[in-house]
Amino acid sequence: MSIADGEIQIDGGEHSTQTTLQDTLTLLPPHRDAKGWCDPVGSKSTYTALYFDPVLIGEALEQYRGAEIEPVLYGRDPALVGTMKKISDVARSGGDQLYADQLCILAAIEALGLRSILKPIKGGLSAKQLACAKDFLHEHQARPISLAELAAHVGLSRHHLTRAFTTSTGKPPFRYLAELRVERAIGLLVNSDQSIAAVAKACGFGDDGNMRRVMQQLLGVGPRQVRQTR
Repeated sequence: MSIADGEIQIDGGEHSTQTTLQDTLTLLPPHRDAKGWCDPVGSKSTYTALYFDPVLIGEALEQYRGAEIEPVLYGRDPALVGTMKKISDVARSGGDQLYADQLCILAAIEALGLRSILKPIKGGLSAKQLACAKDFLHEHQARPISLAELAAHVGLSRHHLTRAFTTSTGKPPFRYLAELRVERAIGLLVNSDQSIAAVAKACGFGDDGNMRRVMQQLLGVGPRQVRQTR
């Protein structure tokens, strides 16, 4: 996004007349406003707006409570840009809910500058908690599963579950679920005559496009190539 001319100021804070805004971040904490004007360039410009609900963020990231969030005006953060592009891709493709939830938590950590205040979670899940999480993912893999639902089932916050599950298994919950679904899809593609679309739906991918994308990521081949191995 670029503008020919303009200026903006956050109440009681930074002021900018920057005109090249591509891949920049502006963060407004609660009760802070930004005012300004701009003369847009003729070409089409787009932007993505995220709203961080303090209640939901507080539930997902215990360490957020009480943290002082400073305003940011046209900051640059390559890690956040990468995360936002992934969120955009998932939103367009209708990808997995569990993956989308974890990306949103990651975006919150990056956008709110919480990397430095997040305390590492030592150790993983207990054997009982891990079995509870895995059993839930196995049992419900054929339908959309949200991170909030999985965390509530195990009895942990979303952030704690994600980090402890990853410590215990070496992979985040969405990756574990994706591998479960791919394993089941391979069995159906090889051993049944169901259409690829039907297999995708039966395995929780939603549609064959999502199944093809995940298989390409994990296996390097798509469902048609898997079926040809029969």
